Amino acid sequence: MRALSAAGQRTVTDSELAELRSGFRGPLFRSGDSGYDGGSGPGRPGELYGRLLWNDRYASGQPALIARPATAADVAAIVNFARHGGWHPAVRGGGHSSAAHAESHNDILIDLSLMRSVHVDPRRRTVQVGGGATWWDVDRNTQLFGLAAIGGAIAHTGVGGLALGGGHGRLTRKYGMTADSLVSAEVVTADGEVHQVDADTEPDLFWALHGGGGNFGVVTRLELRLYSVRDVWLDMCWWPADQTQKIIGFWREWSRGQPPELATSSIVVNAPDNRGLDPSLVGRRFVIVTNLWHGDLEAGRARTRQIRDFAKPAVAFTRETTYGQTQSMNDGIANADFGYRNYTRTSYLRDIDEAALATYASWAPNQRSNSGLVELIAVDGPLNQVALSESPLDARAARFNHIITAGWTDPAEDEAQVQWVDDFYAAMRPHYDAGIYLNYLDRGSDELVREAYGRNWDRMRELKRRYDPGNLFRRNHNIPPAADEPTKADEPTKKEASP
Repeated sequence: MRALSAAGQRTVTDSELAELRSGFRGPLFRSGDSGYDGGSGPGRPGELYGRLLWNDRYASGQPALIARPATAADVAAIVNFARHGGWHPAVRGGGHSSAAHAESHNDILIDLSLMRSVHVDPRRRTVQVGGGATWWDVDRNTQLFGLAAIGGAIAHTGVGGLALGGGHGRLTRKYGMTADSLVSAEVVTADGEVHQVDADTEPDLFWALHGGGGNFGVVTRLELRLYSVRDVWLDMCWWPADQTQKIIGFWREWSRGQPPELATSSIVVNAPDNRGLDPSLVGRRFVIVTNLWHGDLEAGRARTRQIRDFAKPAVAFTRETTYGQTQSMNDGIANADFGYRNYTRTSYLRDIDEAALATYASWAPNQRSNSGLVELIAVDGPLNQVALSESPLDARAARFNHIITAGWTDPAEDEAQVQWVDDFYAAMRPHYDAGIYLNYLDRGSDELVREAYGRNWDRMRELKRRYDPGNLFRRNHNIPPAADEPTKADEPTKKEASP
């Protein structure tokens, strides 16, 4: 029987810890140990977070043990320890998860933050990335060679979490999803075995990693394709949010059929106080169109100027910069950094018809949250050209990803903030017709997880049974093993999660 503390929490005993240490070289933390609660200033690249989470709604979780492996052998040791002890570990890459998948109250957290190696091979145009690396780690190394991976838009997002859930970013319209660029991976499965997989070696497991999240093991290394990207043209235009319908209506048509060198998105958000804006603008709500052109810079200037010619913006930022610099420009905007209570709903659209536009424009400017955002990201291109049989994910007809997210700090606002997001999502739900993006889903999304895999759901369950028949890795957007009843994660109840 597992030991309990005086407060009724499950614990790892001294003797169990000593046994684990005999085959584990990284640091181990229990409650009260220095490092268990993380350092100060979370959100900086390189921070060791301890039990801290990006989504503060789940911040009260108390892991029984935080294991910080340094090698794949360490990962195998803690996986075996967890399996034999009846634990169900959470895995932390970057920790930037809407659903707080690294939350492991009364359980084990496998924290990969020491496994952040990045090795660029400029001749093969690939990068080898440790399972705990963030996009800040990757971008600063790949840009030394004028290369880039298909990364996310927040520097402290974990590479592994983004890639394993599909992933898209500023290069998606030209090169596809992050998962589509996966060349090989090293993964420790539930039996403690280390697998090095690619298209020829264990192709079924390799296929499952192209969107299967953390369901099939702890990914300790990823190899991703790189693409030639250095200098870019950035154009950001801001209009008062009451112009949302007019601006989004134009942007919807203007973005149709644009060259793949254009990354384009629109966002409704409050102007931040950390960007050197005129004080009269700070806190006001704007609809913003961001265009990033990673091709011939003169062509980018001419093309992005078209949107300013349509309607004179209140604020405009235009400049030549580097891709690496743009990868950090959203840090500190709205709820991007650690410390906010967050709630997100999301889905894909094939297009935005007039009814969808009217609904969007009636809701997006009226956000309850001052630190949230509503975003439409154009993702059309190579993503649409991947056959369903080539990837687990079913969202291959999408033109736009729609994101509704609230960010706040006062727990007393939880119910109202969640309700507003849910109501907006319900209003837009009739227009969603192109699948689900896993990485933005919050908890309690079992049916949406199934929808995200669509026609590949049964195959994913069969592979889950092969590689994790006991559902050891269940603290994720879970795929239950075939022939079992759908299994929800061992999530703490609100009472358990209270400090």
